[in-house]
Amino acid sequence: MGRSKSYKKIVDKYVDDVIKGKEKRAGAEIVAACKRYKKDLGRDDLELRTRDPDIAINIIQQTMVHAQGEDLEGHPLLGRPFLLEPFQMFVVYNLLGFYY
Repeated sequence: MGRSKSYKKIVDKYVDDVIKGKEKRAGAEIVAACKRYKKDLGRDDLELRTRDPDIAINIIQQTMVHAQGEDLEGHPLLGRPFLLEPFQMFVVYNLLGFYY
């Protein structure tokens, strides 16, 4: 597999927006998770490796498609790529990115 597109900038922007209160849909638990993510980035015993989360996000977005549903304008999503939202990318980064 070639070099994957990196989503770290998208994740970092999402985290910053949540912490600054710009992401209105984020509850207290999400704000706490974003603060913990930022804190974990500064820890000496943890390392963020972006390769695995980037590969996972690329696989999802390049191979998975919608089986049903409509977008907000009412156009069918059937067969269209399943593109992750920034909060979903944030979850993938948290699950696959940090190493001791």
